[in-house]
This record gives sequence, C-alpha cells and structure tokens, in this order.
Amino acid sequence: VTVNGVVGVITGNDIAVTLPNGTDFSELTIDCIASPGFTVTNIVTEEQTGDTAVKQITVTSEDTDSTSVYILTINTGFTVSGKVTDLDSVPISGVTATLGSYTTTTGGDGMYYLYVEDSTTGILTFTKTGYGTVTKSISSVNDDRVVSDTVLALNTYSVSYNMEGHGTQISSYSVHHGELITAPAEPSAYGYRFDGWYKDASFETAWVFSTD
Repeated sequence: VTVNGVVGVITGNDIAVTLPNGTDFSELTIDCIASPGFTVTNIVTEEQTGDTAVKQITVTSEDTDSTSVYILTINTGFTVSGKVTDLDSVPISGVTATLGSYTTTTGGDGMYYLYVEDSTTGILTFTKTGYGTVTKSISSVNDDRVVSDTVLALNTYSVSYNMEGHGTQISSYSVHHGELITAPAEPSAYGYRFDGWYKDASFETAWVFSTD
C-alpha cells in the first residue's frame, strides 16, 4: 500500500503511513497491490480529523470470495531528509534509510525523505549491499529536519592465494566490492603442473577472473 507515493508499514492487518504536515486528505492517492489470487474490493473512510485519517481496505479472495479487512491509518508529521554520497561526493542511489519503523530509499540524486510523527527519536541507519553501514542519532523531531550529508564507503576485501605449499607465494592485496581481480602470473613448482585457480579446497569450482 502506498499513499501519495509513501509506502505503508504493515503489521498484521494494520497499515501505517505518515505524510508531510499540511497534506490535504481530500486529495490522497492510494495504491493497493494485492497478492496473487486476491483483489482489493473496497476502500472506505472510517474517521478523519485534522491530522489523521483512518480508512478500511477490504481484500477479497478470488477463489473463495472470503474477505479480509485492513485498517490504514494515515498521519501527518515532519520530514527528515538528507543526501547520501560516496567518498568522492558522488550521490548514491538505492540506499535504504531507516528510522524506527520508517524507511525509504535514496533516489538518483542521493536524496531521501522520511515522513515521521512528532517527537520521533532513534538511530537513523543507512544500508546498501557492498557498502559499510552508517548510523546517525536523531533527537526528538519537532520540525522538519535536514541531516548533514551521509558518506558511505565501499567495503574492501583482502585477496590472497593459497599456494598449497608450492612455488613462490603471491602477495595479498585489497579490492573494493564489485571490483574484479586480475589473474596473476601462473606459478611454477618443480614436479608440478599448474591447473588453475579454484574457489574451494576440493578444486571443484574454478575461479573465473572475468566475472567472479
């Protein structure tokens, strides 16, 4: 369920969405995508006040015609926003920003926008596969909050070669996440033939330097 593009947080049959202060509840865009075999058959307003709207969503099984009811609670609150970049100040898209039960992802410009309720506190966490996790402490939010730029660094990994006790040891080195490694010169050892590099000690899966 999304409301004005904001993804709802689902807990059982309860769905919660927080939108910016001043949102006009008469102009909400609600999109519901049911699981395969189910259809959203009705959305009705149960309650609406100045800063809260409660709606009832009915989902019907296409096989049995049985129904389930979900309660969507829409609140308004404040915006926690900011920008995520790499070490070269290049914006990073697809970073997940989480503060308590609120979560969003950065766009192509590296920007994120979290709509949170009044007095929200906690740890703002930034995660993306291949990057180190960064956290920031957020004190009570009583107004729109712009967070200083967040910098994520790519994870680095150590590359080493197990020579099985033969030939001259190849020096280890580090690479960044997603970076391919270059095949070293083939080692040699008296009385042995080099048969390639493998991922496992049982020599079943070869290492393909062009893709691994």
